[in-house]
Amino acid sequence: MLAPAIPQDEDNRLAELDRLDVMNPFPEAAFDQITAKLAKIFDAPAVMMNLIDKDTQYVKSFAGISLEEFGERYLPRKNTLCGHVVGTNETIVVEDLLKDERFRDNPVVKAKGLRFYAGAPLRTESGQPIGALCVVDNKPRHMTQRESEMLKILADTMMSEVRYRTVSRQLLERNRIIERDLVAARKVQRFLLPPARVEGKGFLICHFYQPMEAIGGDFVDYLIRDDGSAVILIADASGHGASAALTSAMVKTIFLRYAENVATPQQLLTATNRELSRTGDSGQFMTAAAAIYDPASQRVMISAAGHPPPILLRRGATQPLEIASNVPLLVEPTQQYEKVTTIPMTRGDRLLLFTDGAIEAANSAKEMLEPEGLQQLMEADASLEAGEFLRALFTAIRAHAEGHLKDDVALVCLEVG
Repeated sequence: MLAPAIPQDEDNRLAELDRLDVMNPFPEAAFDQITAKLAKIFDAPAVMMNLIDKDTQYVKSFAGISLEEFGERYLPRKNTLCGHVVGTNETIVVEDLLKDERFRDNPVVKAKGLRFYAGAPLRTESGQPIGALCVVDNKPRHMTQRESEMLKILADTMMSEVRYRTVSRQLLERNRIIERDLVAARKVQRFLLPPARVEGKGFLICHFYQPMEAIGGDFVDYLIRDDGSAVILIADASGHGASAALTSAMVKTIFLRYAENVATPQQLLTATNRELSRTGDSGQFMTAAAAIYDPASQRVMISAAGHPPPILLRRGATQPLEIASNVPLLVEPTQQYEKVTTIPMTRGDRLLLFTDGAIEAANSAKEMLEPEGLQQLMEADASLEAGEFLRALFTAIRAHAEGHLKDDVALVCLEVG
């Protein structure tokens, strides 16, 4: 086994880790949301945010199987895989740990039966690696270049959250001013939302949006075009607070620029990704779903960018839809979105589009609602008018979370007839 290298400027690295005050035993939702999303994206049994001090690795955030099932929060640095990421300050991907002389005799690899490892450094603003965001598996696997870039983006996003909490702590004395500005920002964000309800020829669209904080990173908009068709866009920017809200505000401008003329939802996603990539935060990504409904054919075309698939409610029963999904926005600036799914709709049908805050709402036992739970809630409220249906649905989602939602929730309903 090869022990991890110690960086030459180790003293500076440790000083920055200490300054950030992040190596503590308190759970933090912002980190847990990122590891949970990464576990879903990679379909991996374990994703960890690991911090490394002089002698120890500490698991700050964990997703996948339970941490109790995986092992301890603290490990000797000399035995860690993420220690190699810190030692080199580079992303490390090992498709089969048993074929790599650095790791095949590692006691952690042997004890946990690990075969795959991918870790990206968690770098401070000065470039110091304080730990790693990693994905592990009990079987060998191949990681594509795109997946590697996604891991790096999420590591940067995680460090943005670290910096945000550090700055927030330093600026506590300015809370009153910040609160005043957030109230103003919330008013602006509310102003940017579409009307709560619009009606076309033989259909209607309505929405419900509740940010977790004063301002949120979810986006909702729709437009009934001159030809009678409707364009819908729902999106979820990574992170929370001002940065995510600003990204959502930029999407509003892009939507107004392109929605009237795009022929397909893929074109709308491609244009949104291209425009955001020119001005967006490189440490962010955004999931999105675009839809175009044609009332003449009663068909809706849907294209998704890493976004949860919508759910169809028909005659009081729900039908989860299989939607071909593309990569999230802001992952690849030149990405051409081509996958689309067409869904026939009939009179009385309701199509629900939503952000993952709805299905990731969790109770005190950490049981998330999941799509199946959302389907049950939809069926329970199926008899309500569309606007009331969404309000009742959100109330039930919040009740499942026992009043403590940890993410923004956006709901959009397209009803035919």
